[in-house]
Amino acid sequence: MIKPATGEASGLPYNNFVNICHPGYHPNFLLGSIPAFTTPSGAQGVFLGLVQDACRILANNREGVLRSQGLLMDGPPDRVLAAGEYTYHIAGDDQYPICTTFRSWLFPESVPAHWATSALGIMAPYLSCSKTYYSQTTKNQDMRCIVTGETSRLDACHLVPHAEEDWWVFNSMSIKTFNPTGIDSPPNRVTMRCDLNGRTLDEGRFVFWPLSNQVVCICMHRDIADFAKEYHVRHVIIPQRVHHFNMYARFAYDIFRTFQDTLAQFAKFGSAIPVLPIPARVPKGKKTANTDANADVDMHVNDQDSDSLSTGNGSLGSIPEESVHSPGPQYDLCRWTEEYVATAETIDAHMTGKPLEPCHEDAGVYHGFSEPLRVAFEYRKAHPNISEVVHARVALQGEEDDEQVM
Repeated sequence: MIKPATGEASGLPYNNFVNICHPGYHPNFLLGSIPAFTTPSGAQGVFLGLVQDACRILANNREGVLRSQGLLMDGPPDRVLAAGEYTYHIAGDDQYPICTTFRSWLFPESVPAHWATSALGIMAPYLSCSKTYYSQTTKNQDMRCIVTGETSRLDACHLVPHAEEDWWVFNSMSIKTFNPTGIDSPPNRVTMRCDLNGRTLDEGRFVFWPLSNQVVCICMHRDIADFAKEYHVRHVIIPQRVHHFNMYARFAYDIFRTFQDTLAQFAKFGSAIPVLPIPARVPKGKKTANTDANADVDMHVNDQDSDSLSTGNGSLGSIPEESVHSPGPQYDLCRWTEEYVATAETIDAHMTGKPLEPCHEDAGVYHGFSEPLRVAFEYRKAHPNISEVVHARVALQGEEDDEQVM
């Protein structure tokens, strides 16, 4: 028996949009459009809370209200806005400036309350492993695509993209997320089908958004209308090791990608917030003073499924492939770096005088946790021949825990 051919093409162009505009110009300046796909309730449109989140990010974290033809748009986050034009207003500032790129947006001191739900991850204990195995560890822990549930053709996808490592460092994301292992480690990664990475997620074709204490996939572009029929507003289970700040940063990154064409036009005529003064990257082939002599110069060498730095149409806030951060040594069990320990000490200092929260316990973080790390680091530095064992690591899930094999 032969299976029949697939039917006619589905996912015809979708022409109904929620248009988000800036009210300080005449006519109102279009900031971006979101297709009004059909929601599970049967209503066509876009959730009010998602539009508010997107507008807040574009306004560099400033609170405002949505209006349509002068009428205030309020209500619960799951209210569905019908196709049409909506403007975002900030009290007392009609011509407020807009972030037009991810690199002009500063991560806020706190995120909206609905982004703190445990469904976005609770930063459960992270399985330490060599940097070489970050990608495989992520896939071993997730075991499937978090969107489709498929178990083949998987990639370990960054939330904050690898190409934005300088943005990560500038915004102290390792400290804010209690993750001294950095941007490439599993707490900043989720597993997805390989074709949903790159030209789909990284192009802002869909986003992850918290709805009713769950996380859902929201389709943001008409060219994936066929995908939207199956996965729009579908529940997505986020791994517990992930920090919700990384999810919020990914949402912001995707909003800038979704609206990149219209935001580029706004930057020419409107009041745009300048790019953050992020230090320049270290050119490939160069080494910084604290770079381990044995470390690979190209960060991608140590990572099996690193995200591509660009996707063909130019990357908003992306960095040319010939310029990458000079990496430090692998974060394995016995070769901690000064940067790793210093980051742990900074996290520890931020916790001084504050009560421990569940996320701290889940991450193995407690008051004074950095002290034994410092003692061990200094001792090993003073006694380089303490052990002949180098690059020891924890066995991966499904791998035989045999020192002869490892």
